[in-house]
Amino acid sequence: MRLAIVALTLLWATALAGVTERAEFDYSRGTLDYSFIALIEGSSNAVRAIITDYDRLYRLNKHIVESRVVERYGPHRLKRRLLMNYCFLLYCVDLDFVEDVEETQETITTTIVPEEGNFEDGVATWRIESVDENHTRVIMSAKQTPGFWILPLIGPMILKRVFIKEVRDTSVNLERIVKTTAPL
Repeated sequence: MRLAIVALTLLWATALAGVTERAEFDYSRGTLDYSFIALIEGSSNAVRAIITDYDRLYRLNKHIVESRVVERYGPHRLKRRLLMNYCFLLYCVDLDFVEDVEETQETITTTIVPEEGNFEDGVATWRIESVDENHTRVIMSAKQTPGFWILPLIGPMILKRVFIKEVRDTSVNLERIVKTTAPL
C-alpha cells in the first residue's frame, strides 16, 4: 500500500513538471509557424540562466547535437549555432540554426542568418515571465522558412506531432535542470 502511494505521488509530481499550457504548430506556404507557453517551477532568473546558456542547450533536449556561441558582439548580442537531428521512420533531417541573438530585459530574440545554416529566414521570440517567486512562464513564438524539403501532406503532420512532444520534453528537462542547479 505504501509503495502504491509513493508511486502515485511520483506520477502526480511528474505530471505537473514543466506544464505545457499551449503548443501550436502550422506549416503552410513553406513557412513553419509555431509557439508554446510552458509553466516551469523555478525562478525566472534560474530559467533565464539555463535558456541563455547557449553552449549547453543540449541539456534541454536529446535531439540537440551541438549548441555553441559562434561570436559575441556585446554583452547581450551574439551569434549562435544550434544543430538538431531528427529521424522519422527512415528519413532523417538536420535542423541547422545559425542565428543572431539579442537579449533584452523582456525578451530573447533570435534571427536566422541566411546561408549559414539550412534555414532561409526566420525570427523567434522568447519571453520569460515571473508568475511568482517559484514559478515562471516561458512564452515562445517563431516563424521560420526551412531551406530543405519537407515531405508534402504527411510531413507537416509528423512535424506537428514531433513539435508537441519536444515542447513537453524540453519543458520537463528545463524544470529538472532548474531544480538540480538552484542554490539551496
